[in-house]
Parts: sequence; structure tokens; C-alpha cells
Amino acid sequence: MAAGKKRRTQDDTFMYDNLVRVRQTRTSGNTKEYETEAKPVSPRTKKNQRRAMKLGFGYVTFLACAVAAALFVCFHYLGVQADLDQQTRKIESLRTEITSLKEKNTSEYRYIANSMNLEEIRERAEDLGMVYADSSQIVEYQSAGDHEIRQYESIPEDGQTADK
Repeated sequence: MAAGKKRRTQDDTFMYDNLVRVRQTRTSGNTKEYETEAKPVSPRTKKNQRRAMKLGFGYVTFLACAVAAALFVCFHYLGVQADLDQQTRKIESLRTEITSLKEKNTSEYRYIANSMNLEEIRERAEDLGMVYADSSQIVEYQSAGDHEIRQYESIPEDGQTADK
């Protein structure tokens, strides 16, 4: 039975949707027996149907190329997706590592900052005979360019370096 609704038309022909599939006629009054009448098909129609059912070489080649291209794209996409997932996991692990290192660094800095007591340092310096510098002992000089100072020799009395 074809898909669709079965309707009864005049002259006892049943139709399914809008196509007549099989012509059926009633043979007797109230019985539900039907006989099927097949419409004869011409040889030319059969030949055209057979030709339409054959797949040509060009169509098969095109179809094979299209399937191969689709498979290539799918596998390539899956590979890229797997690489992306792997990179995402690696980034997350590196972020976790950075966070733990930052926490450790902050913890160590706080420990060092809390372990230094400036009052103890002053007392130890006085015990060793250290005193604050006088204004007569301070010599100011101009550096030649960069802000980094590497002292390999004595600072000149006039405060001018030879690098200028």
C-alpha cells in the first residue's frame, strides 16, 4: 500500500494522494474483492527506463571524487579538532602551573619580607661599627647613558666619569 490517504473516486478507482497507482475495479456487488488491471508498457518506454537506471562513467567518477573529498575534509577536520583539544589541555595545564608558581612566589616574598626586621639590622650595624654617611662623604656624579652602574675603579673626586 502506498503512503498517503486512500480516496475513492467515481468509477471505483482508488487513488493514493495525487497519483493513480493501480486501477482496481469491483467484480461483484458487496464483496471486497478487486482485480488489478496493469497498463501495458511500450518497448521504447522500457528502454528509456533501463537507460535512466544505468549510471554513466562520468557520474560514477564525479560521485567517487565527491565522496573522497568529503571523507578527506571530515578526517582533516577531526585531526584539527583533536589538535585543538590537545592544545587547549596543554594551555590549561600551563595556566595551572603559572598560578601555582605565582602563589609560591608570593608566599616566598611574604616570608622574606616578614623575616627582615629593620631594627635588628640597625642594631647589628651599630655593633659592627657602621654609621650613617656625612654629607662630606657623599659624592654625586653623572652616569654615561644607562642606569646600570658597574664599579671597577674608584669614583673620581670631581664626580665626572670618562665615558661622557
